[in-house]
Amino acid sequence: MSPARGWEDISAEGIDPSRLARTGFFPLTVMMGLAVFLQGVYHLEHTFVKLLDLAVIEFVAFFVSYFIATHFMSTYIYRFTDSIPSEKRNQTYVLMGQSLLALSLLVQNCLPFDIDLVLFLGIYTAIVLWRGDRYMAVREESVGRFMIFTILTVIVPPFLIIFIFNLIL
Repeated sequence: MSPARGWEDISAEGIDPSRLARTGFFPLTVMMGLAVFLQGVYHLEHTFVKLLDLAVIEFVAFFVSYFIATHFMSTYIYRFTDSIPSEKRNQTYVLMGQSLLALSLLVQNCLPFDIDLVLFLGIYTAIVLWRGDRYMAVREESVGRFMIFTILTVIVPPFLIIFIFNLIL
């Protein structure tokens, strides 16, 4: 799967981001949260309440992060482009990036051991988002700054929220 070609396909399809969120992203985040309960099979020391906490935290982290990332993308994208991409493109870009992250957590939640899959797929997600620079109409000289912005707004927030809630609970 070529990340650049994937963005060309998404552009050609004209995907409706609200439909994509309703039928793809939000159900994926629910499944990701429910998959936390599989850890109860592998790790008998985890109580139901602990697993429920983890499931809710993961779902809420991605749910909230989507809106945070979409807001920041819509607000600051003009700094990296000559023409401001449509709100649909902003939302689709964020949805695709966070869906890849949610998918990696879903897989990790299903496994009986911790692996660095989330880290690897986080890097892969950054590459996929980087290849979406033309989809987002980013100026060539702004790609590096745009990627730093994208990593800070799309990739970091869900993990930061999970980290903060795990510290609290």
